[in-house]
Amino acid sequence: MACNLTKETGGAVQFSGQTGNDVQITVAGKQGTAKIISARYKNTQLAKPWKFKIKSGKNLLVVLVEDTLPGDFVKLSEVCAPGVTKLMRQFKYNPANPARGYLIQGN
Repeated sequence: MACNLTKETGGAVQFSGQTGNDVQITVAGKQGTAKIISARYKNTQLAKPWKFKIKSGKNLLVVLVEDTLPGDFVKLSEVCAPGVTKLMRQFKYNPANPARGYLIQGN
């Protein structure tokens, strides 16, 4: 599996990719232990190992994360190949607001 998402800087969407391509996501904490509790793409619940196919148009990816250390920096990454990831976003974990949403444009 290759990396299939590209970061966008225009503001309308956070990522883009070719419609039909497979994406797998993962998280890691800088000091704590982070894990995905739940993920949803285009209103469809994802299951482990957190994979989805890029759909046409603008679609929302929502990721609910848990970390053992409040305030830890969490890296959300795309799995490109076994043992190879590409950083999508990094954010400070807040247990009061553990979900993050990202718009993905399928081309």
